[in-house]
Amino acid sequence: MNLQEWKANKKFQSRINYGTQIGRVIRVMTEYGGWYTLREIEKMIAARYQDKDTQAAISARLREISAIKHGLVKHRRMEMVNGKQVHRYSLIPFVPVRDVAEKIGVTA
Repeated sequence: MNLQEWKANKKFQSRINYGTQIGRVIRVMTEYGGWYTLREIEKMIAARYQDKDTQAAISARLREISAIKHGLVKHRRMEMVNGKQVHRYSLIPFVPVRDVAEKIGVTA
């Protein structure tokens, strides 16, 4: 499942209240896909909503994202920028192992 298919999936969309903090985080991160720092997510939320979500709150909401409930999995990668560690986050639609096994012709 790609991000467009996830957006069209009524099962997952009905479980997300986009008026909540976690809903705002999911919406801005899945709008274009990609990898974002907490600061970038904070700025995207501030530009789109009147609410000011802090980086700590965004980090907490990212930890709460569930493959079962939201259909998304959080990925994190670390980069070195000017000698400092920078963490970037991305939300990827969850694909069950059984579905992947069927696609490649292996029984799970």
